[in-house]
Amino acid sequence: MKTRRNTRIRKSTKYICIMISVFLLVFSSSNFVNLLSNESMSKKTEEIYHYTNAFNYDYEVNLLDNKYMSNNEVTEKNMSYVTDLIDTIDLKLHYTYSGNQESEIEYHYKIIGKMEASYTQDDEERIVWKKEDNIIEEKTDKNHSGQLSIDEDIELDLKEWNAIIEEFEQEMGMKLNAVYVVTLQIETKTNIQGQDIKNEYSSNIYVDLGNKTTQVEGDNDKENTEYISKEIATQGEQNILYMIIQIVIFAIGIYMLYFVLRAKTTNRVKNEYRQELNKILRICQDKIVQTKSRPEVDMKNTVEVKDFAEMIKVSEELFKPILYWTDNEKEEAWFIVMSNQVIYRYILKGQ
Repeated sequence: MKTRRNTRIRKSTKYICIMISVFLLVFSSSNFVNLLSNESMSKKTEEIYHYTNAFNYDYEVNLLDNKYMSNNEVTEKNMSYVTDLIDTIDLKLHYTYSGNQESEIEYHYKIIGKMEASYTQDDEERIVWKKEDNIIEEKTDKNHSGQLSIDEDIELDLKEWNAIIEEFEQEMGMKLNAVYVVTLQIETKTNIQGQDIKNEYSSNIYVDLGNKTTQVEGDNDKENTEYISKEIATQGEQNILYMIIQIVIFAIGIYMLYFVLRAKTTNRVKNEYRQELNKILRICQDKIVQTKSRPEVDMKNTVEVKDFAEMIKVSEELFKPILYWTDNEKEEAWFIVMSNQVIYRYILKGQ
């Protein structure tokens, strides 16, 4: 009749396996319970709202009275204008916000003007001067239709800025690249199906400063649409594959726990005696002579040496070999140096 051989594992390994198996059991059980309690609820992403920002602008350049040209001769857009002949520039800004469904829209906006001047050095353009002011202070309002329209008319008089830039260049001996930027900044907020939707939008119009000619450029006929999605819980068929995975994980945890609890623990202890003995024999193999029987010693003339290094010194000083005898069962090794009537002995013992 065959006897069943018990599996042996180290105690530390056993604890680790128990922890892993318990984790697998808890993990699979909780996932399985959640799967059943949620009735296989799954989520899908669905668009709930979209909106469009649209911006365009128009402008007219008004000239000073001069003998060269009149206002009627500068009606063409996207052309360059003689800076010293410009009186004012009339800007017409138009912005629309269009949502695909009705909702309350809270919005605020402002229009700022900013002078930016840069200097080119070592082929690198560096901003050296900035100044910003509010052209139209912030306005706040609400709209309940889901559609929003903003129209603002602005008159720009940049003669003073052109004069300041010219004066700066003359005094500092620097040629600046300067521009005046008109920025419409808008922020809208609405709520669709319990989700807050925030929209931040801005458009810029650029007017040259400090040059002999002036151009007006910007984000004209700019339009962009944003789509808002939301994860919506839907009820479907049970995810069979997911359930099978959890069952397999649970079974692995059960088997691991059963295997570990049945296994006997064993501690692997280092045989320090054998390691030390092998070390001594390896280092002093040319000084050691092994004997078949244990040498007879007279305890009266025996000097017990506590350190094997001292045995090496005694052997070298007396020019005597080290006699070596070992008892493997008791894990005991004798090392002896004999000189006349004196015996020097070192005993290495196991635990």
